[in-house]
Amino acid sequence: MNSILRWISPFLLALVTTTGIRLISDISTSSPFWNRAAAINLKDFIISITGCYLLDFGLRYHIRRKNNDIQKGRQSFLDYLWIGLLIFIGTNISLVVAHYFIEYPNYLVDFIIAYVVVIPIGLFYYAMIRNTQIHKSYNEQALQLEKLRNKQLEAELDFLKAQYHPHFLFNALNTVYFQIDEEQEAAKKTTELLSDLLRYQLYGIKHEVTMQQEIEYLETYIKFQQLRTNERLVIKTDFDPQLNTQKIQPLLFQPLIENAFKYIGGEYYLNISIRSEVNQIIFRIENSIPQPIPDSRKDKGIGINNLQRRLELLYPDKHSLTTEQKDTSFFAELIIETN
Repeated sequence: MNSILRWISPFLLALVTTTGIRLISDISTSSPFWNRAAAINLKDFIISITGCYLLDFGLRYHIRRKNNDIQKGRQSFLDYLWIGLLIFIGTNISLVVAHYFIEYPNYLVDFIIAYVVVIPIGLFYYAMIRNTQIHKSYNEQALQLEKLRNKQLEAELDFLKAQYHPHFLFNALNTVYFQIDEEQEAAKKTTELLSDLLRYQLYGIKHEVTMQQEIEYLETYIKFQQLRTNERLVIKTDFDPQLNTQKIQPLLFQPLIENAFKYIGGEYYLNISIRSEVNQIIFRIENSIPQPIPDSRKDKGIGINNLQRRLELLYPDKHSLTTEQKDTSFFAELIIETN
């Protein structure tokens, strides 16, 4: 319906303005326009329709170009003054074209009559289009605001659910911990380490953390993994104490350690080091691998792919991740620029 009205409205504008001009002109001359030849009236109306459609196009183009100012009501008087001038110029062009084709108007009074009729009606027509656009923009903004409110409510509900689920999990772990027999020290230790790991992942990593926090988490994670690995495993760690206060995004080293524990074999050794060198944090890890190398080892896995994507988002152009498959070991190095 709106699109039909959009294309009919210039036609109605032409009908109103042409009728208005002819009625006033006929009163002053006592010569009704219907006594003129039909061809002249048709040409007159076609010129008026063409001018009104061109005016409609110009007005709507102006509204689109000045949409932000119009929505905020800026420079309303100057805006109408400019549109009035545009209508005045357009009216003169239409009258000149009409005079060429139908030899009307012939006198100054004919121009004045056209101005008196066309300019007020044109400004009224512009006001209608302008207010329609303001109303449309207001409805669109209201709809967007409603969508944002709904998303905010959904996010709040998800946040409340996310708070409840870890709370329930920790309570369940606490219950399991106290149900384990006192003699089952290994099981109690596993539950305790798991609880510490989950607490750090869920509550302690809102934004950046200190390297001391991250290293403490890694040490807990290594202890947890040792509980289910071969007793022959030899682990050597070297964490630079100068890194304690350095800030970093959390859980960037854990996927590489997890990957090492997953595929370790052969001589069963694991070497991990984190050093600080000239505004860089350098993480290196090397683990022995079984022989022959299993096919599953040839794939980096979801964890490493996820890590690469996170590094691209958190440290764009400020990181380097390299891996190397050796004969009896796998080596990985992650360098992060801290400035």
